[in-house]
Amino acid sequence: MAPPGSDTLITILVRAPSGVEKTYTVTVKRPLPSSDATLSALTVSTGTLNPGFAAGTPNYTVTVPASVDSMTVAATKSDPNAVMSSSGSVIAPAGVLTGSVSSALGLGATTVLTITVIAQDGVSTRPYTINVFRDAR
Repeated sequence: MAPPGSDTLITILVRAPSGVEKTYTVTVKRPLPSSDATLSALTVSTGTLNPGFAAGTPNYTVTVPASVDSMTVAATKSDPNAVMSSSGSVIAPAGVLTGSVSSALGLGATTVLTITVIAQDGVSTRPYTINVFRDAR
């Protein structure tokens, strides 16, 4: 198998019943692995992301009332071949587009939820951090 980023030439010889031959050459291009480590969507189960979601924005805050004791953050990868993780666990392997993470929220405290996208190339990574503040009353 050719390495990523290379071309492989395949030659095909076709012979007609009359004996006439024709040669065809096909170039198979194997692309480099993607370096896309971005999200295309990020949502929270309660409250509103501040600022609003943008793929290039890594940090968000959400404020929820005291009555909300847990939060779920759902994310969608831009590249389905990337891997998404949170707290060291894979939440969306390659081939799975979306994943989520949930956490209990302390009263009057900030809970930090981080989702990290690891590109298909295994080198490029991007963390997205959501600081969730739960009001004390």
